[in-house]
Amino acid sequence: MGSGEERVRWTSRSSFLLAAIGSAVGLGNIWRFPWLSFKYGGGIFLVPYLLALFLVGLPMLMVELGIGRVMQRGDVEAFGKIHRRARGVGISSILGGFIIAAYYVNIISWSLVYFIGSFDWPLPWEGKESEFLFDEVLHVASPEQVEQGKSHVIAGWVYGGLVFIWLFMFIVLAFGVKGVGNVVKFTVPLPVLLIVVMLIYNSTLEGAKDGVDAYIGQWDTSGLKGGVWPAAVGQIFFSNGIALGIMTAYGSYNAESSNIVMDNVVIAFTNSAISFIAGFTVYTVLGNMAHRMNKSVAEAGDVSGVALAFITYPSATASFPDGVARAMSIFFFFTLFTLGIDSALSMIEGVVTVLKDTIRFKHVSGAALAGYTCAAGFLLSTLFATDIGLSLLDVFDHYINIYGVMITGLAEAVAVSWVYGYEDTVRRVGKLSADVFTYGFAAAVFIGVILAGALYDPVEDNMYLAIAIPIGVMIWIISIGLAFYFRDSKTMSLGGWLGEVVTAGPEKLRKEINDAASRYGNWTLPVVWDLLVKYIIPPLLLGLLVNAAISDTVNTETDFYKYPLWEHFIGMGILVLMLAALFGSAAFPSFWERSFGAEQESLESTKAFIEELSEMKTVV
Repeated sequence: MGSGEERVRWTSRSSFLLAAIGSAVGLGNIWRFPWLSFKYGGGIFLVPYLLALFLVGLPMLMVELGIGRVMQRGDVEAFGKIHRRARGVGISSILGGFIIAAYYVNIISWSLVYFIGSFDWPLPWEGKESEFLFDEVLHVASPEQVEQGKSHVIAGWVYGGLVFIWLFMFIVLAFGVKGVGNVVKFTVPLPVLLIVVMLIYNSTLEGAKDGVDAYIGQWDTSGLKGGVWPAAVGQIFFSNGIALGIMTAYGSYNAESSNIVMDNVVIAFTNSAISFIAGFTVYTVLGNMAHRMNKSVAEAGDVSGVALAFITYPSATASFPDGVARAMSIFFFFTLFTLGIDSALSMIEGVVTVLKDTIRFKHVSGAALAGYTCAAGFLLSTLFATDIGLSLLDVFDHYINIYGVMITGLAEAVAVSWVYGYEDTVRRVGKLSADVFTYGFAAAVFIGVILAGALYDPVEDNMYLAIAIPIGVMIWIISIGLAFYFRDSKTMSLGGWLGEVVTAGPEKLRKEINDAASRYGNWTLPVVWDLLVKYIIPPLLLGLLVNAAISDTVNTETDFYKYPLWEHFIGMGILVLMLAALFGSAAFPSFWERSFGAEQESLESTKAFIEELSEMKTVV
């Protein structure tokens, strides 16, 4: 899309809200949030979860919606307007989102297979839930075959589901955001209604209260120790679709008059509310299952991830009266299908939006771009429909979701708060002062986080934080003192200097959002948003990355480490590709401009490319 063209808009505010909510609310709302609550002490999990929502979820969601609305572009060009070297943030995000969509669609296809199977009687998986999933639907290969990397078959029903789903997504995306807006009017409210209907029935079952107690009734404070904090932040981060190129794209189709700050709150809270309600729907059934088996909920069946949705839940509902069992199965798997399809649509739309924004594809129709993207996605997704696809899916998900997306989110926060505000800081207090302040904070965060990681194992409980955080804060205070000393204007007081540098960066984006909001009487962003994005979120996300690396190093007995080395190499290769996009674009911003074009592309692009090569020769 060229700069002189009028950007397409959502047909209504409700269309945007439904699309954004549909993107955020996905399969993880049904199975991951309830499982985390059960795993980490029941209701006490809400403490770190709500803290993560306010400290990470709302601010980061606002970052993406805000830059999309203000810059009026998808992820790549939106960050490119912040700085031409920041385009890699957008490239990394849409690359991760595209690959996630490719394997995510397979799980949606499983849901479609089960939905169709729900019309048979007796239910085809009754009494053999595990065998039905792994042998009859997925045709999972033997461990020896996976080790050798040899695939002999594509799961036919799953492949058929992929064909249908990608065709459906192409038809929707061919009409752009208007097509998405029309579809979500059906695919977002209906599954929410079905969740409520299932909850009402499930609540009448014997043992339902035991399920609720297991889910949210216990308030075990010991659950606040250990991994609950990164789990809560991770759930908030991933369930809101952050760092996948989605919300920037969706936000870019909003006009200046949109109430983006209020919409941000509505999206985040609706996503969390649906997660909370879905937990009751699932665990009331599990409570009934445990009651019939005279066991605890934990003993009755596997309550985590895929097993919960495709083995334990179908097993639990199979004992219902004939008509009810079929109806509940239809409702449940149709809910999974619709929740998943909205999220997949949004990830592909994020890619299409980025392509539309380039000079290279300026004259290519949106329908053609959607067709090319969906065709590429379909080809990649068939890899996960093979008999070795399940283990590949698990490995890809681990490396991309745990590391790739988190690193991209960290880069987003840094770009908006430190890169965006750097020139303003230099102009206000001088280059040396700005550099000491900026790099001093970076040094404090890195040293504090690395020290915490080093002390994680030898120091008991959370004492490693009690040691690492004060040291990091001390380094930052010293850097603040030095930065103040090196200010250009020696007459500037400490208070005046802090006023110039503390919120530089996020305040620029906040001011643009608030100026427009004030003209239309909309909600405005408070200054606390600046502080969260600039000073709280970067160390939190870096800490999560270190925590994940330590966990992967220590917990080597998990199923993840049972996968063959060749799969790990592929997973790490995808992660390296995302990092190459992130850092390579920062080193060579002209590569993107010369390959795909940019709105401000001119002879300066070629000149800049030559200058970059000259700089490298000088270094060498």
